[in-house]
Amino acid sequence: MKSQRIYTIAFLVTGFPPDVSGVSHFNLERAQWFAKQDMYRVVVFAPDWQNELSSGLPVSNLDGKLIIERYPSKPWPPYKLTHVPKFLAANQINNKLAYYQPDLIIMTDVERFFLLSTW
Repeated sequence: MKSQRIYTIAFLVTGFPPDVSGVSHFNLERAQWFAKQDMYRVVVFAPDWQNELSSGLPVSNLDGKLIIERYPSKPWPPYKLTHVPKFLAANQINNKLAYYQPDLIIMTDVERFFLLSTW
């Protein structure tokens, strides 16, 4: 029997748990849904909330198919509950993208990444 190829999807987000917004929970649910499919490995790049949390989330039964990579972040001045990437995050994310070699990169909160952050 021919084995099925595993595709790697990378999500770059500014909203992700422990943030409790609807966007954050949707981003987690979407990542988990893709990771539960047989053909995807999912890497999520999410804020580190200035190191205020542990690096991992309890994700059951996904056997390395859902990877959470935290990037250095800072509060966005107009709305301090939103954390956006720091300058050094761009290089870190680029290096991790080179390591994981995703087949598809999906950026959510695009206006935050390009207008409100360091990129």
